[in-house]
Amino acid sequence: MNVGTDDRQAAGGRIVACYADMLFRVAVHYLKNREDAEDVVHDALLRWLEKAPVFRDAEHEKAWFIRVAVNLCKDRRKSASFTRRAPLDHCAKLAAEPAPSLLREVLDLPPRYSTLLYLHYYEGYSVREIAGMLGKGERAVQSQLYRARQRLKQEMEESEDG
Repeated sequence: MNVGTDDRQAAGGRIVACYADMLFRVAVHYLKNREDAEDVVHDALLRWLEKAPVFRDAEHEKAWFIRVAVNLCKDRRKSASFTRRAPLDHCAKLAAEPAPSLLREVLDLPPRYSTLLYLHYYEGYSVREIAGMLGKGERAVQSQLYRARQRLKQEMEESEDG
C-alpha cells in the first residue's frame, strides 16, 4: 500500500462516520425499506471511492453525498426489481426521530414531497441548497415545498378525523 491509499482509507473512515447514518435516513425516507436503503448507502460510498471527488468544504461534501443518494434512490425506484419489503411502521422506528407520528405522516407522502421536507426540516438545508442538490430551480423547490406542506397538513387533518 502506498501513502495515497492509506490517506484514502483514513478519509473513508471519516466519510462513513460522518455520512452513513444520514444517507441511510435519506434513503429510508425515499425508498421506505431497509434493504434498499442499505444498498443505496453502500453504492454512494462506492461512488465516492471510484470518483475521488475534491470538495470545496464540508457543506459541498455533504451536499454531494445527499445528491448522489437521492439520485441512486430515484434509479432504484425506477428499476423493475424495486419492491417495498418493509412496512412503514418499521421505517419510522429506523429513523428514530423525536416526533414519530409526524415522521410517519411525512413518510406516507410521495417521495417528491417527503425528500424535500426531510432535507429542509430534518437536515436543515435551505431552499437554495436543496435546489443545488437536486438539480432544480429555487422557485421549483419553493413551490414543491409549499405543496408538500399543504399535502402534509391535509393528510394530518384526515388522519385526525379518521
